[in-house]
Amino acid sequence: MRPGAGLIDYLRDGGFPAPLTSPDGDQLRRVYFNDIVERDVRERVGARSSLPLRQLVQMVFESAGSEMSVRRVAAAIGVAADTAALYLEATESAYLTFSCPYFAWSARQRSARNRKYYPVDTGLRRVAVTRTGADRGKMLECATYIELRKRYREVFYWRDRGEVDFVVLHEGEPLPVQVSWDGPEERHRKALDAFHEAHPRSREAVFVTAESWQRGLPDLPAG
Repeated sequence: MRPGAGLIDYLRDGGFPAPLTSPDGDQLRRVYFNDIVERDVRERVGARSSLPLRQLVQMVFESAGSEMSVRRVAAAIGVAADTAALYLEATESAYLTFSCPYFAWSARQRSARNRKYYPVDTGLRRVAVTRTGADRGKMLECATYIELRKRYREVFYWRDRGEVDFVVLHEGEPLPVQVSWDGPEERHRKALDAFHEAHPRSREAVFVTAESWQRGLPDLPAG
């Protein structure tokens, strides 16, 4: 988060420097979005039209933090599943989206589960999505993912009897991270109980809230 910025401002505007000082920052963010889709993604996959690519990215942005089925994406934008998978890989290569795999020690188990996806920037997400409702909790989750990527090499999620938003490795041991605007709820604690039961050598969970974010996430150890 840029110095002096409030959390709400940061979640709304994101971190791209130029739009923050532009008289029409959102227009500049839309230019960024269109340029990345058109030049970096479309040219990479050789797509005839940028429309399905734009639809795919908007779908990913709107569903940020939810498991994403490649087949469901393919059906929604009218392409084959293999093509949708190629498009998703291209958005990652262009640093427009990031995927968050399921946490398991086994690569086979990880690959068997759907991934979650997150936008590169919360401001870019806001101007790109078709629904812009009061989703501050979702935006905080997106911002937390971006921050975790900066601090740790890999970021995962976990779901069984409940969901753990993120899992990172700290000194070789799993560290679960839950995100909630106001603080942990019962469902978060139940999910963590299930996670620690499945991974008994895991570290104590870190809860990310609006208040802890404003303090610089002091409970989150250095990567």
